[in-house]
Amino acid sequence: MIEVWKDIEDYKGYYQISTHGRVKSVRYNRLLKQNYINDDLSVTFSVNGKMKTRYVMNLIDETFKEHIRLEEIKQLAKLNASDRKDKKNFKPTHHKPIKVIYPDGSVEIWESAAKFARENDTFQAAIVAVLKGRKNSHHGMKFEYVTEET
Repeated sequence: MIEVWKDIEDYKGYYQISTHGRVKSVRYNRLLKQNYINDDLSVTFSVNGKMKTRYVMNLIDETFKEHIRLEEIKQLAKLNASDRKDKKNFKPTHHKPIKVIYPDGSVEIWESAAKFARENDTFQAAIVAVLKGRKNSHHGMKFEYVTEET
């Protein structure tokens, strides 16, 4: 199905929704980030300093209510949403288990670089730089990703 964009009823000239369930800002011609609330996608609008969150499926119902293929549009939007949810469950490198090698040679395994940084009041970005080989160490500590051989 070809993606068709239409103005959202209460936000004409500000926001549009597509037949694929994507929402964009007309002013900036940029897609809005969609979040999950109770397993349903939602989007937050901001007009004249007032913010309002709406469910994407409700917006599709309202905007395309007279469209012959409304059920097909809703099904396509649900498929696109599940694809986005799968991508959201992807764990970035800073959520992988890490091995911390201290200057005295002792070793600890941590759940993630983010957790180590939080609990040790240090910078996650510096730890990731060591993990990716951009730095040799951070405050004398070396970091490695935990592998099956480790």
